[in-house]
Parts: sequence; C-alpha cells; structure tokens
Amino acid sequence: MTWIPYRNDNHVTYIERRVREMLLKMRVWFRHRAFVAGREVDFLIPRPGKRGLLVEVDGDVYHLNLERKEAKDRMLISEGWEVMHFWGSEVLDTPDHVKQTLEAALEGVPRLSRKKKSKSRLRPYCDGCNLAVCLKDCVPGMAASHRATALAANPHPTS
Repeated sequence: MTWIPYRNDNHVTYIERRVREMLLKMRVWFRHRAFVAGREVDFLIPRPGKRGLLVEVDGDVYHLNLERKEAKDRMLISEGWEVMHFWGSEVLDTPDHVKQTLEAALEGVPRLSRKKKSKSRLRPYCDGCNLAVCLKDCVPGMAASHRATALAANPHPTS
C-alpha cells in the first residue's frame, strides 16, 4: 500500500486520496481522519437532521478481520451514525460506482459554494524579468524611466 504525505505529519493512502478528491468535487463538507466515540474514521460527513455519515475506505487486507470491523460498526451504529465501507480495489477499479453510491447517500446534504478566485495579486509589468518594475531592459526604454522614477522617490536606495 502506498503512503502519500498529507498535511503536516499525517499520512493517507492512495485510495483515501481518491475518495477525498471525489468528495471535494461533490463540494460537501467533510472531516478526514476524525475521531468518533474514541475510534478513528476515514471520513465524517455531517447531514442535516441525522447524526451523519461515516465513510470507511480500507485496503482489502483490512476486510479480512471481520470481527474487528463489525465490532467497530456496531458501536458506531449504536451511537447513531451511518457507516459506509468501500474496498480499496472498489475505489480503484470502479470509481464511478463509488461516486454514484456516495451521491445517493449524500442526497439532501448542503453543498459548499464555489469561491471565485480573487485577483489580488497584480500582474507583473514585465514578463521578461517577471518584476513589477522592469529593471533589465526587457522593454527598451522603460527600465531607464522606471529607474529614474525610483531614484526620485528614494534618492538613497539601499543595496
């Protein structure tokens, strides 16, 4: 199983990253690697009027220990959570099926609005030297006038 670094010291598997990308594209709010009743779950998705949905994405080897998985599921279900499991091979081989299953389970969940990208960063003046003020004569004649303006504004430049 491949481990991919994610957010500081945490690590996620490749299949968790794939499900995370699906949830981001669906624009639902979720917590990754959350703790519920003292147990770590892969994804926690709150739902209005219900406790929430827990999505477990595990490798195929994890599913061999059915007693541990079923004990964890019984405890989470008794707390009022709905638990959904996906096999690693299922996420990798049939991602469309996983996405459709998630969409059906998330019906009625409010979606996050898309934020418009702000244009707070100004485009550089010169594409050649990539500076706000062309200093390398990429644009002939402009560098000299910018230097003169800069010297007039600050006669004692620090170097």
